[in-house]
Amino acid sequence: MTKIFSLSMLILLLGLAVVLGMETRYPIYRIQEAASYPYQLDAEEGFILKQAMRLADGHMLYQSIDKPPYLVDNYPPLYPALWSLFVDQTHPSLAAGRWISGASGWIAAAAIFLMIFLAARGVPFLLAFAVALIPPMLFMTSYAFLRWVGYTRVDMLALALSLVGLAIFQGRGNHPNRWQQGVAIGFFLLAALTKQTAVLAAGACFLQLLLQKKWRNALGFAVAMAVGILVPYGTLVAVTHGGYWKHVVTYNENVMSWNEIWIFWGPQLWQLYHFLWVAALAFLGWGAWNTLRKNASLPTLPTLYFLLTFASIVTVAKAGSAENYVLEPMAGLALFLGASLVALLRTTLNYDAPRRSRIIAVSVTTLSFSLLLAHAIFFYQVEQILFMRAPRPNGPTYAADNQVMRILRERPGRVLAEDPIYAILDGRALEFHNFIMTQLTLEKKWDETPFLKSVQERQFSLLIAHTDIRNEDQYCNRYSPALREMLRQNYELLKTLERPQPLQPIYLFVPKGTVGK
Repeated sequence: MTKIFSLSMLILLLGLAVVLGMETRYPIYRIQEAASYPYQLDAEEGFILKQAMRLADGHMLYQSIDKPPYLVDNYPPLYPALWSLFVDQTHPSLAAGRWISGASGWIAAAAIFLMIFLAARGVPFLLAFAVALIPPMLFMTSYAFLRWVGYTRVDMLALALSLVGLAIFQGRGNHPNRWQQGVAIGFFLLAALTKQTAVLAAGACFLQLLLQKKWRNALGFAVAMAVGILVPYGTLVAVTHGGYWKHVVTYNENVMSWNEIWIFWGPQLWQLYHFLWVAALAFLGWGAWNTLRKNASLPTLPTLYFLLTFASIVTVAKAGSAENYVLEPMAGLALFLGASLVALLRTTLNYDAPRRSRIIAVSVTTLSFSLLLAHAIFFYQVEQILFMRAPRPNGPTYAADNQVMRILRERPGRVLAEDPIYAILDGRALEFHNFIMTQLTLEKKWDETPFLKSVQERQFSLLIAHTDIRNEDQYCNRYSPALREMLRQNYELLKTLERPQPLQPIYLFVPKGTVGK
């Protein structure tokens, strides 16, 4: 009976892997398309490229915003520092940064596979291999991964470092030795130096040590993490005369719109992943039942990581949040589902387990496989739609961008660009970090009066915007009301360049009275 069950599970798993594998072609296309596109797909990419260029040129980040340029470096320096190794100052490009993100995505998926495969001891090899294929594919076909793997952003690298550390900490069991803990801590610290909030994997490891009542190990782990974070952070604060703290902490304390969770993010996460959430709930129920009966339960580390990452979804309420805020929760969900499947299969194949436990395990396994297969079939239908929804370059996009560059070269002088890649490619200085400086203005952390004066004096020869400043009803988070009004009074539309959705149109504004000159 066990052999028949194992063979049935293997066939189902391989079928599920084939369906999900067909869907993973879209992230591959996404990486290739993005890496070959010279302009921005995301609002922050150009600013991070400029950080890498400044580091490559020997300049310090985290400078005062009391005087121009008004730029905020709101992440730790590891990602731009890594990117700076590949920067060509004479021919700047986003490609290297996008390849770093793409490679990091594959490393993150590989770490998930490795954790599940190593955890599947006692499960037949082919069955363990097939089970381990499913979680990374679930993660890679999520919309968060599909969209963010093509951006030059810190999130994918931070996640890859976190998951590699988690895999090393887990190893072949849940009792890491000192060597494993030390190496894992090293990766967790690198993740924290990439993205300041990338501490959930380390938190899961610390909680596991506490649950195992390894008090000394837990204390040593916590102290090592604290020292490892505080020393480089303190050094950067001292070297930048407090600038690092302001940029990375103070300027990141944006307003929270809690209704966004219920109005937008909650419905979206349920609509796309409802089968997976129900499967996770079934696994948690099975684990709780086993815990109460003191039987074999869910693996501790993946469960803790899933619960922490799930709780972190509330951060989507932060102003300016996007799919990167649910990237790690999707990785945690995929890891938890895979680890739970392994635990269920081990119970099902265990002759020594109580008959009732095996029957319940078979039932939960059958339910979970049905849910995962339903998700795979559902996503096979929507993955191409999601792929098309992500910002992608095409012929009309290239034409619009090239026209922006042509007009920019015809207008020497200072330029104000929401997408700074245009200014960078033309060798112009960056002046203003639109979204972040606007938030700081609204939160009364920055006085925009000097900048308003430069706009009033029409010091900028060209404004490259995605916001039609003439339209008072258009939603705008790139300019404060005062700055938008000042631009409206002193600049007029030169040209509108439409681009295929979801990419926004490009509006080109020039000082009033200069159209046609």
